[in-house]
Parts: sequence; structure tokens; C-alpha cells
Amino acid sequence: MARKTPEQRLFVGNFPSGIVFADRSREKWGDYARCAMISFSDLKVTIEKDCPDALRPLIEEKSLAYQRMVGQQFPYSSTQTITMGYDLPDVRRQNTDPRSPEHWRAENELVRNNGYAFTDLEKWVNGLGDGRAAPHGDEGGTIMYDPTGQKPAYRRVSAVECIDAAISEGHFSRYPDYIQEALPTEALQPLDADLDEPELPEDDAPSP
Repeated sequence: MARKTPEQRLFVGNFPSGIVFADRSREKWGDYARCAMISFSDLKVTIEKDCPDALRPLIEEKSLAYQRMVGQQFPYSSTQTITMGYDLPDVRRQNTDPRSPEHWRAENELVRNNGYAFTDLEKWVNGLGDGRAAPHGDEGGTIMYDPTGQKPAYRRVSAVECIDAAISEGHFSRYPDYIQEALPTEALQPLDADLDEPELPEDDAPSP
């Protein structure tokens, strides 16, 4: 009997909480043996300890394709979609009203995750900026700075402009490292960017 290729063995199924990868050639508790799962909430991949080495490269390749869809709507069933990475701070801030408390919380979480904090120009001039390098930019009253002094500070009109300036200079990441590494180097794609989508998971999936 011919040995099955990794492509023939790997089963991909979708559930409300994420996408499951399973091995058609093995069974556990009456289902295909689960090998890994990528969570819709943060797009982290969890690989089972007994995942066969032969399937790992294919699972990692497919996971990268799903991670590149961060912020996009994904049809996990015939009638329902979900935002990929919906619990990541940048996705939350992009999908909430800028005037809402949730937007403010998401933005501040994103800033803290990058080791930055906000202050205003008055506090900066009146002591907070003493001994620190001058911020990049000379307009606006919003200052985003690194309390440790390891990264440059930014002065702009708004918090969003500070964040965008830090991103452009490579000192700020919109996403965790495992997603940054999945994205093409030229893209931190806007959330509505037209990306190549991986094939949709099959419907007859094993239990999560």
C-alpha cells in the first residue's frame, strides 16, 4: 500500500474558536488525531506534542497563510464570518469607534506592548523630558516616549500619528512577533488589503 503524502494525510477543519489540523492516518477518541490548532482570537498556533514531524512543515505553512489574514473577515461556516485575530489590540482599535472607551483601551494596550507611554508637551517640557533626547517631530502636543529611553520619542498632533511615525522608523509593531514574522516585509498591510487567502477548511471536521 502506497504511503500517503503529508498533503493527503493533513485534514483542516474549522470551528467557532479556531482552525484545527488533524492527521487522517491516525485516530484518537474516534476522530482524526488532532495535530494543531490556530485560534481565531489571537492567531496563535498550538502544536500537539505527538504531531508527526512529517506534518509540521505543512501545518506551519498553512498557519502562516492564515496569520497573514489578520484583521480580515474569515468565513468559518457557510453563514458566519469572524475577524481574524479579533482580540489583538491593533485589530480591536481598528474596528472600534475612535471615541469609544474600548478603542482607547486597545490603543493603550498596543502602546504598552511596544514599551511606550504617552504624555503631553507641557509635562515633557516641565521635567519629564529632562535628560532625554528630543522627540522626533516638532509639531503637536502629544508625546509618545519609551520610559527606559532605549527608543526614540515622537511628537505629533495625535496618538495615531505618533504610532504611525514609530512604525515607519521600525520602532513599533502593530502585531506580536509571531504575526509580524508571517507578514511580507513590504506589508504591514491595511486591514482591508487584498491578500491571497488560503483554501477554506473542510466541513466534516473532527471534534476540537
